[in-house]
Amino acid sequence: TEMIALYEDVGKPLILNISGKGSKDTLCLMKRALKCGFRVITVNGACPNKADQPILCDDIESVDELFALADEEMGETETVFLWKVSCGMRRPALAHNKMRVGESKVFAGIITGNTLPNTLDYLPNGKPTIQTEKNNIIRGGMSGPAILPIALDHTAFCADGMKNGKVVIGCGGASTATDIMKFFRAGAHMVQLHTAYITAPNGPAFMQQLISDL
Repeated sequence: TEMIALYEDVGKPLILNISGKGSKDTLCLMKRALKCGFRVITVNGACPNKADQPILCDDIESVDELFALADEEMGETETVFLWKVSCGMRRPALAHNKMRVGESKVFAGIITGNTLPNTLDYLPNGKPTIQTEKNNIIRGGMSGPAILPIALDHTAFCADGMKNGKVVIGCGGASTATDIMKFFRAGAHMVQLHTAYITAPNGPAFMQQLISDL
């Protein structure tokens, strides 16, 4: 609570990112985060977080279960919940996630990309060929400038026809002010940036220059 208050004193919300092991565990974490007093909570459905189907947002049944439980047990709240999906996911699955966010009482918007899963191939049964051992990832995903075109495509797709009042946050591969403007032109209300910041020689100075360029 002290850290939350510190950020609010400078006019910036402290955002918590959570990722549960399946829909019910994710819902439990959402409730715990809400109880802690976070104003903005990212619910990451793009992490390896479900046995046999490592990317939760790519599993339509699990997405439906989570959103239905959240609406039933939590309903509308002043806290901003954002649903984060995976970069490079199948278009039908992305469309389904977009629809659920648009209909949700709980989720205020969608973040259009996480790291790209370690493979883009799919098995005959529709499950991704992500390399995992039980529920532990053994090979990570790709981030950085290489995934920017895919992330921009996902952002434009989610922004097109998104229900009024829902936000679309572009994410994936942005490292310059030009990249960020591409996300805005694709329809994003906000842009998330991470890899460029953590790989910059001087993070704070990098961000200051980026804001100045914008």
